[in-house]
Amino acid sequence: MKPQELHFAAVPQRFRACPATLTDAHTEAVLPDTLGASARPSCPFGWFHNVRDSLSGGDFALRTLDIASDLPRFHEWQNNARVAKFWNERGTLDQHRAYLERLSGDGHAFAAMGYLNGIASAYLEIYWTQEDRLGQHYDAGSTDRGVHFLIGEEAHVGRGWGGAWMRAISHALFAGAPATQRIYCEPDVRNEKFFNAAARAGFQKIKEFDFPHKRAALIENTRHRFFSDIWCDA
Repeated sequence: MKPQELHFAAVPQRFRACPATLTDAHTEAVLPDTLGASARPSCPFGWFHNVRDSLSGGDFALRTLDIASDLPRFHEWQNNARVAKFWNERGTLDQHRAYLERLSGDGHAFAAMGYLNGIASAYLEIYWTQEDRLGQHYDAGSTDRGVHFLIGEEAHVGRGWGGAWMRAISHALFAGAPATQRIYCEPDVRNEKFFNAAARAGFQKIKEFDFPHKRAALIENTRHRFFSDIWCDA
């Protein structure tokens, strides 16, 4: 499948690329459990974030996944050997449709497509960790966010875009939920490329633990660290 180009005329003006600025809403200190689950924003629909990462020069846009139009690309990416090594989701088109339909019915998570400089680049799953299996492995707060992430577009692999993507994703999750103070990932401990990319966005390793299917690392980004040490320099 050829890279899917995004025509920016189709993107709402408020989501077109522009340098993000640091605001009180970004840095405001709200303890994760102060307001509980009521502080969570509702699930977005369509385009929900766009930001320019000035360190990389990339323009990043996120929209919620549409099964009808995005299934072929998801299917192709999951059957790529590079992706399957850590995602373990090789399958048929029908199996992948069922996977995405289950996710769309999950009230604590949603899937998204990521665009880099107008090209379909990445797939994400964004979730509240307290209701996820991850929440059983640490003291999860009600507004803690988790993310699963892959770069599917081969032209964007091995060129340093991983760290830029993790910065853009962190910016999206913190800016979109002012009460969220912490973001978590649980990569396979063997996935050194993911660790390196996440570190460039401010993620730090907390511990290792076991899922039934893998030895995982818990890595964490905090609002304070991201906007004090990472984004201000971006």
